[in-house]
Amino acid sequence: MCVDYRALNKVLVRENYPLPLIDDQLDVLRGKRFYTVLDLKDGFYHIAMAPGSVKYTSFVTPLDRFEFLRLPFGLKIGPQVFQRFVNSVMSKLIKDGYVSVYMDDILVATETLESHIDVIKEVFAILVSNRLELKLEKCAFLYTEVEYLAYKVFK
Repeated sequence: MCVDYRALNKVLVRENYPLPLIDDQLDVLRGKRFYTVLDLKDGFYHIAMAPGSVKYTSFVTPLDRFEFLRLPFGLKIGPQVFQRFVNSVMSKLIKDGYVSVYMDDILVATETLESHIDVIKEVFAILVSNRLELKLEKCAFLYTEVEYLAYKVFK
């Protein structure tokens, strides 16, 4: 569901957090042999709204007035807030070069099968501790060739 937040977006302070460049995401994959693609379920809804901001997400339907307790789609700050959150929880694995994150798409890429299993375990632990869910039908585990961000990735 997406509410028309054009009026709110006009007064929202811009969120200055860069979205990743796809070329940079693909550069990280050089020399890797094994890939797992993970897709986060319900992207923005993983981010809790600040209590003082909930009232600004209000919308009316024929049934009642509602407010979002989680970050709704349609706010201009949504993509940057979400990217910052996912980068934050995956920061160690991103810095180590094992994980590439673009919004709700997470790619695990390693040189060996053994390290791949270890990294996936670590990713799952991070997902569980941050209450992040996966959309299993869009995940692909332990491939040597995958599609990521509309690019075919292989060794």
